[in-house]
Amino acid sequence: MNKSKFDLNIGEFLEDWTVEDALREIISNALDECVLSKTREPVIWNQGEYWVIEDFGRGLQCEHLTQSESEEKSQAGDAVIGKFGVGLKDALAVLHRRNIETRVITPQRTFELEYKQKSGFDDIETLHAVVTEGDTGREVGTAFHLRGVTPGQMEAAKRLFVRYAGNRVVEKGRFGEVIARPALGGAPVYIAGVQAAEEQNFLFGYNITSINSEVRKALNRERKNVSRGAYRERVKTILMDSQDPEVAQRLSEEIAKSDPCEELGWKDVAVHACVLRAREGNVVFVSAKEMETRMASVDLAKREGLQVIPVTEAVLRALKDTVDKDGNPIRTLERLHDEWAESFQFEFIDREQLKSSEQEVLALAPRIAGMVGVDIERDYHLVISETMRPEAGHSMEVVGLWQAHERRIIIKRNQLESAERFAGTLLHELSHATSGRGDVSREFEVALTEALGAVAARALNPPLQRRSWWQALFGWSP
Repeated sequence: MNKSKFDLNIGEFLEDWTVEDALREIISNALDECVLSKTREPVIWNQGEYWVIEDFGRGLQCEHLTQSESEEKSQAGDAVIGKFGVGLKDALAVLHRRNIETRVITPQRTFELEYKQKSGFDDIETLHAVVTEGDTGREVGTAFHLRGVTPGQMEAAKRLFVRYAGNRVVEKGRFGEVIARPALGGAPVYIAGVQAAEEQNFLFGYNITSINSEVRKALNRERKNVSRGAYRERVKTILMDSQDPEVAQRLSEEIAKSDPCEELGWKDVAVHACVLRAREGNVVFVSAKEMETRMASVDLAKREGLQVIPVTEAVLRALKDTVDKDGNPIRTLERLHDEWAESFQFEFIDREQLKSSEQEVLALAPRIAGMVGVDIERDYHLVISETMRPEAGHSMEVVGLWQAHERRIIIKRNQLESAERFAGTLLHELSHATSGRGDVSREFEVALTEALGAVAARALNPPLQRRSWWQALFGWSP
């Protein structure tokens, strides 16, 4: 048999590559050959001291060890895994330096490896393929016989491929696959079926099958430790395009958690998850700031039986212009207030229709408002209603309402039964008007405290002394 030595022009190998990385390249080439030659799937099996990776394609040629990029694979698009011809050379160098005996058998020739002096450079050694021409007994394909690879190394290499990892595919979409997260370890991110990263805080794993420019540029020679920035947009697209009920349910559940998965840190995905969650109809979305400044509205939502879900300010702004699958606005606190206001049933009463005792109490309004420095007849519109709206979660009605857009204070008629009840309700609503805030907020409490102080000061102090004390404390006089 004729023997020749083929210089692979490799003096140094990739130091950070493991045996598993080298095996990954060989398996990738076998899978690609299956696609390109339309032959049956490769097999990986153990033969005594050897592991064999065998495909049934056209057989490895010497030129496959020289090219820097495979034109055939580039033209095949996303159907194949590899693009770099140097991947096989790197793999052979790593295996040789890791003391893995490698023998490659095709129908026409056998390849073995050894370090030799580079032709014309006596002081330089490079890796050479020793090629033995002649019939090998194989009919088709290429078989890599690897001595020294442990079962653990081979299993670890196989787990780098989505088809061998054994993880459940939840959904196959136009841009990739959503994969159920394994019970142990992180969530794998595959590119064209080969693992490129592992995410510890992802809800799902992903296999990107439609490769965009960001991913393509990130596929470096080593094809490992690909940055999240390279595949983030594609993962977002896969999730946003998903139609699977399990994906929708998991995302909608995750948005309600205090420490959600990392995918929900991306605004578009978070908004999408909120829309999915809104389908259940029993939620309201609020920002962290609203949780502090609009506690009354948050309490109202809870009493209504709604689940309050905190979101970021950016997500909340996006939700205000978003509708659900039926075209209904997503419920935020603003929307909840609109619904609440729409549910009021007013039966307004003219002052002439009131009993004389009620008219006498109502006539106190200017004096009561004046105690807190408000000219109610000039600044606000005060009306009386026979009915209001039942308070959320209770059978009793609310007794007062401030409508900022109309600068109107509505008080239920039964508050006119006594001056004390009427004064308390009016001062309460005036505090909403002057603070511009809802119940329980810090601003409302300050306004209500000031109102109480003003009334107490008028009742307890002579006019001159009262004015001096009030001016010193608040800077104004009622």
